[in-house]
Amino acid sequence: MGPIGMPEIIMILIVIVVLAIPVGIVIALVWYFSARTKTAQAPAAPPTVQERLLAIDALRSQNLISEAEHEAKRSQLIDGL
Repeated sequence: MGPIGMPEIIMILIVIVVLAIPVGIVIALVWYFSARTKTAQAPAAPPTVQERLLAIDALRSQNLISEAEHEAKRSQLIDGL
């Protein structure tokens, strides 16, 4: 086996570049998606008592809960203050 000539060096460089491009793309995609999940939105603040009272009022006005359920939940929310 003789010394490496210019054609062999060029072929080695081409193989390195051809392999490096997909590897670089994979690394970039992994980095992008891992960074994206780290910056996820903070959890929303729990609803205020006023928002919860409005919600049960809306349920009652739509006849989704009875008057007794409405009064019980309203009393429970107000007592929790």
